[in-house]
Amino acid sequence: MNKQAASTAISPIGSDFAASRELRRRDPGYAAVEAELAPLEALARILIAYRIEQGLTQEALAQRVGTSKTAICRLESGQHKPSVETLVKIGRALGQKLVIGFEDASGRRDVATFS
Repeated sequence: MNKQAASTAISPIGSDFAASRELRRRDPGYAAVEAELAPLEALARILIAYRIEQGLTQEALAQRVGTSKTAICRLESGQHKPSVETLVKIGRALGQKLVIGFEDASGRRDVATFS
């Protein structure tokens, strides 16, 4: 491959993270998966923040929840769909209540709290 062909080829190798991510986002399949995982990533960030705020390791949180460190790691990856039961257990372990609800197009919200 000559120099000019190499400079015009699309490749994430050698590009910065932002440029590489932009290339992936142009792919409709990638964008769909990213949108689907966005709420799980947001939940993961919340769990991580509460865990760190309480000075807990993943292993310590796992012991409180009665699960494995691997299970906590999967949740914190933002790519695992936890059950309501698991979220309730994590909430209890962190001294928090789990709040789940629905919101309609007008912005009306109805929630249920699990303690």
